[in-house]
Formats: sequence, C-alpha cells, structure tokens
Amino acid sequence: MKSFRFSLQAVLTLRQRHERFALEAHAAALLARHQALARLEAAELELSAAWSDLRRRRDTGCSAAEMTQAGEFSQALSRCRDTATAALAVAERGVNSSLQNLLEVRRQREIVDACHDKQKLAHQRELARQESRLLDDLAGRRFTPLLAG
Repeated sequence: MKSFRFSLQAVLTLRQRHERFALEAHAAALLARHQALARLEAAELELSAAWSDLRRRRDTGCSAAEMTQAGEFSQALSRCRDTATAALAVAERGVNSSLQNLLEVRRQREIVDACHDKQKLAHQRELARQESRLLDDLAGRRFTPLLAG
C-alpha cells in the first residue's frame, strides 16, 4: 500500500508562502496605521495645549507680539495635525489594500487545500478498497479447502 502523495504539493507550498508574505505585509500596514494614529493623537494633544495657552494668554493680557507668535505657533501645529491626518488616511488605504490582498491570497490557498482534501479522501477510499479486496482474497483462500473437502 502506497503512502499519500499530493500532486500539487509545490503549488500548495507556494500558496502558503504567498499567504505568509501577505500576512506579514498586512501586519506591517497595521503597525504603520497604529503609528500614524499615535502621531495624529500627539499632534492633536499638542494643538489643544497650544490653544489652551493662547486662550490663557488672551485672558491674562499679553502683548500683541506674543499673541501673534502664539497664533502662528498654533497654525503651525494645525498644519502638523493636517499632515498627520493625511498620513493616517494613507495608512488606512494601505491597511485596506493589504487586507484585500491577504483575503485573495488566502482564497487561492484554500482552493489548493480543497484539492488536497479531495485527493487525500480518494486515496483513503482506494486504500480501503484494496484492503477489502485483500481481506476477501484471504478469506476466500482460507475457506476454499474446507469447501473442497
């Protein structure tokens, strides 16, 4: 009785490798999104602190030059926040793209897995059929002398 050998093993190995690479790419995209989100949150916190400082200065009274400088600083922080928001959007698109790629690669691997399962089941049925024939032959040989006698 021969052991099972999958005829598409090379294809399965290749599909598994592609899936592993896609999974790693998706993990990297998720990490990039997490980092972009952290940068955005930090920029928003810094901007919020700058606005609070600007309101405090306005309420306590300060020179026009200080107000202008604080306003320009808040505008610069606002631009940093806008840049971080854009970077987060790019990271989100990267996550979506890597997820679609991962799902497609996984689907392709699952197709080969289904073929593997079919071939293995056919092999097991054939082994059972051969074993049944062998047992029938042995039983026939064992009882043939008894019938002749």
